[in-house]
Amino acid sequence: MASYILKAKKSLGQHFLHDKNIADRIARAANVKSCNVLEIGPGPGSLTKSILEHGAKKLISIEKDRRCLKELANLATKYNDRLVLIEGDALEFNLPKSKDAKLKIVSNLPYNISVPLLIKYLQQIDYISQMTLMFQKEVADRLVARPKTQNYGRLSIMAQSLCDVSIEFHVNKKAFFPPPKVLSTIVIFRPKTKRYTADWKSLEQVTRAAFGQRRKMLRSSLKTFMFDFNVLNIDPKSRAQDLSVEQFWSLAIDLEQRINP
Repeated sequence: MASYILKAKKSLGQHFLHDKNIADRIARAANVKSCNVLEIGPGPGSLTKSILEHGAKKLISIEKDRRCLKELANLATKYNDRLVLIEGDALEFNLPKSKDAKLKIVSNLPYNISVPLLIKYLQQIDYISQMTLMFQKEVADRLVARPKTQNYGRLSIMAQSLCDVSIEFHVNKKAFFPPPKVLSTIVIFRPKTKRYTADWKSLEQVTRAAFGQRRKMLRSSLKTFMFDFNVLNIDPKSRAQDLSVEQFWSLAIDLEQRINP
């Protein structure tokens, strides 16, 4: 397998998926048949091949490591150019802005940029029909965490405010080369049809302040925003982890309305 020939670069957060059964399972979970798909960091192409085998109409793969491009180019030839390769940094790539031709994103994300990439795609969710992504298990646990739990935080709120988020399955360390030190988890994001209208930056401001001092009561951690908690039906003695996603959005909407009346 090509993944064993290449030495993974720690600087790129590389752990090459080599278990075909897992790659096929991811492709099935993503339901890629006849869809336009985006893959980040394909490496030597194990998941890439499974996505194509499962009938993706078109697959755009963004790879920063030039060593992987030759193997990927061979796949592009084999699959009649249904595979489009882009050499570059995924963090600098913006999605095509078409609500009529939405993408599915299916990726074994590089661990070192998985959260920044997710935030980037959440901000472009209008152009995405579904995301099937692999994270470290500890990140996955934060993504699906509920209020009043230890893992609940800004990432939980950002993801759950825009998508229905669910864990699909866990992946053993042995499925990768080199094996990571932690378990990995496949998470599916299904964009909500009805979403909140406040500006994303307002939500970021409120959650950053609240969870930056998560042990403090909201009346203290959010003091600078001058919220009228009674009007918002929120207990000012609550702490950040006590509030639901909906309550955080009500704070964000209130803040935006007062900034831009």
